[in-house]
Amino acid sequence: MPKSIFEHIVQQQKDRRPFALATVIETRGSVSARTAAKALINDQGRLVCGWVGGGCAESTTITKALECMENGATALLDIDLDDEMLGAGMPCGGSMRVYIEAVLPAPTLWIMAPAGLDLGARTPEEIALCVMSEITLLRRGGSGLRMRDKLQREARHGE
Repeated sequence: MPKSIFEHIVQQQKDRRPFALATVIETRGSVSARTAAKALINDQGRLVCGWVGGGCAESTTITKALECMENGATALLDIDLDDEMLGAGMPCGGSMRVYIEAVLPAPTLWIMAPAGLDLGARTPEEIALCVMSEITLLRRGGSGLRMRDKLQREARHGE
């Protein structure tokens, strides 16, 4: 039995995979999708399920969905299906608007405890300094050596 689009959304979220949800919000003239039609596009640019129109409408939507996933944005896409040369490439006689929403997994939070370098801290201010020192060490890729020892080592090794 085929899964509903909502079951696919839940599975993508469980797997912590980015995806985009495209929804047709307006149609005019002759188009192959109805208003409220939805499609789920994965981070590889594959339409997992749903329908927002065939051919060029689908490929235009997928291209924009990948762009939205890349920058974490939403988009409102106007697809002209009336002009083969300047539109989406299909002279169907209509147009449609598609709302695209990127759904990105929340970043993983790492908590380290206890935190900070062992500097023999006792007061809250000294403890805060130890924690900030470790953050700076990790962020800037420091060695953790005392500067005097680091400079002596560099002098010996000609670094």
